[in-house]
Amino acid sequence: MFIKLSSSWFLRCLPIFSLLLFALPSVLAQSVSADRYRVDAANQLILCNKLPTATNTQPLSVTLDQVYTFPDSVTTLKRGVFYPVDRNGVTYSLMFTALPMLNIQTRGKDIVNTPAIMTKLTIADTTGSTRLKWSQVNIRGAYTSTLPKKPYKVVFYTDSTGRITKDTALFGMREDSEWLLLAMYNEPLRVNNATSHALWLKMYKLYYASQETDAVPGIRTRYVDVFLNGVYNGIYLLTEPMDRKQLKLKKTNTNGSVRGELYKSVNWTDATLFTGVPSLDGANRDTWAGYELKYPNDTTFWSNLYGLTDFVVNSNSDQFKSKLSTRWQTDNLIDYFLFLNLIRAADNRGKNLYIARYKENEPYIYIPWDLDGTFGYMWAGNRDETTTDILSNGLYDKLLGLNPGSFQERAKTRWFALRKGVFDAGALKSSLTANVQRLTNEGAYRREGRIWPTPNVTDETSYATGWIDRRLSYLDGYFGGFPDVCANPRPRRSRLPRRH
Repeated sequence: MFIKLSSSWFLRCLPIFSLLLFALPSVLAQSVSADRYRVDAANQLILCNKLPTATNTQPLSVTLDQVYTFPDSVTTLKRGVFYPVDRNGVTYSLMFTALPMLNIQTRGKDIVNTPAIMTKLTIADTTGSTRLKWSQVNIRGAYTSTLPKKPYKVVFYTDSTGRITKDTALFGMREDSEWLLLAMYNEPLRVNNATSHALWLKMYKLYYASQETDAVPGIRTRYVDVFLNGVYNGIYLLTEPMDRKQLKLKKTNTNGSVRGELYKSVNWTDATLFTGVPSLDGANRDTWAGYELKYPNDTTFWSNLYGLTDFVVNSNSDQFKSKLSTRWQTDNLIDYFLFLNLIRAADNRGKNLYIARYKENEPYIYIPWDLDGTFGYMWAGNRDETTTDILSNGLYDKLLGLNPGSFQERAKTRWFALRKGVFDAGALKSSLTANVQRLTNEGAYRREGRIWPTPNVTDETSYATGWIDRRLSYLDGYFGGFPDVCANPRPRRSRLPRRH
């Protein structure tokens, strides 16, 4: 049957036909909301944390800020792959990811160590929720702050005035205003901190956990992608800070009497290694002998830490044995010693750790921090293949030498108990390689490699897992000899290392 259409009917319908033709690319292209992608024009790179469903229409296309068209050969979409996409004759590299994205808008200012600058920070989660936060940002870290890819500290505020902080819960971690972004530039595989901190949380439980059920004895982490003013800056590790709130230390009384205490070791000194007791003269500030006072907020409060250091260094054998349990929580000392030596954190036997006290008249504990130099790597990111030594300090030298409360026997028992669980070779290697595999599957190494040096992932993974096997073999023999074999490390282990 032939239907004749009049010219007047065609003219009346022409606007509709034109509208349909104009809208056709948008119909065929799936749209992604503006908060779920970032277009880095400088590097011709696009990152999107929403994966569209491929249609039967060829060629595939996606609508972001504009329509981007895939090559005819692309019929399915997946994460972790760079797709060349065309926008008006210009080719971009588009990758889909399941990681959250953060964009820090500095509003024309440079991020420096101090002072922190006010920024607008957009957080795009993979669940579809997006938050815009006023935040002060500054470069943090000691050695890592000198590297090309900078680590940052972020503090959220209610508005641009920066007067009132705003607590925010991120990715299942605690609700707080302060967050850290680790650049991991000196971690070849970008997994040392993430794997080490997770291991500590698996193996260690605070002795007062039943009293403080929300206390966390370390920090939790999450991989994120970071953009600075719309330009891709790489993969980062977002972490919680370590502070009074994380450990749920008791607050100072309203009358000023101190309860909980927290100190951070930031330098190699005789005090931080427990090999000497520097004078308290000049300690009327927030630092003393390589320590920073984190809590209480009283810059004169150094007498307790001074007394603790003096006890370790100067007490005689009988005093040390009889008073140790009132000064230190021994189970914590054992776990930290095993942890320190398992991952061989050479930069963490005096520096890069916290000393905490839950409340007055309670023993002190160690909390690890800054675990980039681990699993066969040094803090600068270079390999250190050493597996046949023991890391110690003045405190552990004394514990191993005097063996108070059967320290050696308890350490041996704990070591071999952990070897059946989280210290099992398979479990350790699986934890490390799971992070490597996730970053591989997400394409993190590929996009990081667009702007920063990246390793041969296969070679570095093989090295790290082989190092774990060799380290475990040595430590099994070392702890297996307790208490019959002299386990006290050679004195040179407690000397001051080369500063950095």
